[in-house]
Amino acid sequence: MTFFKSIKTGSLKGAYALHGEEEFVKESALKSLTSSLDEATRDLNLQVLEKAEADDIISACETLPFFGERRVVVCKTLPADSDARKLTSYLPGIPDYTLLIFFIRGKANEKLGIVKALKAENRLVDFSPFRDYEAAKWVYQQGKRLNVAISEAVARHIVSLAGADIATTSLPRPRTTLAAATNLPERPYPPASPAASRYAYSTCRTIYYPARLRTA
Repeated sequence: MTFFKSIKTGSLKGAYALHGEEEFVKESALKSLTSSLDEATRDLNLQVLEKAEADDIISACETLPFFGERRVVVCKTLPADSDARKLTSYLPGIPDYTLLIFFIRGKANEKLGIVKALKAENRLVDFSPFRDYEAAKWVYQQGKRLNVAISEAVARHIVSLAGADIATTSLPRPRTTLAAATNLPERPYPPASPAASRYAYSTCRTIYYPARLRTA
């Protein structure tokens, strides 16, 4: 089961570290996690910590949910030294109602003890950049999800235009993008259908672009 599917089913418990070079997708995962909390009490059951101090993290994890079933605690850095040792010992005892997320920019230092502990339990989630064939597969799957007729060849061509790192790519107007992708002549918007045009455009600009994730 992928990390995104686990978010959707609500099966995540304990602690996870999100790291890797694909920042856009990593942020999408974090947003999905926080959005899974009940909107009415989200602000009360979501706590974001900028510093990885053991006592503060443990206190946040032990706090009972407020009119909800669970809490999400997000820590923007990894603990070091004595804090790391204390937290590593604490991780197995995190209450079932708390999900602790270490959100790391770039790659985590896998030599750190707490990272090793999370990796050993398959709780180190690596957001690696897409390879071209993986990006094309995702484009094709999203077309099916949106009931838009996109062939595998068109999906590959869209990726060849936008690149696998579509989150940072800016392409021309929707009609130009789809016309190029489908080898259709340029013509007034929409070139095929409004749905297909919106899909191609959003794909190329990555309004929404989750990824295949490796859990190391």
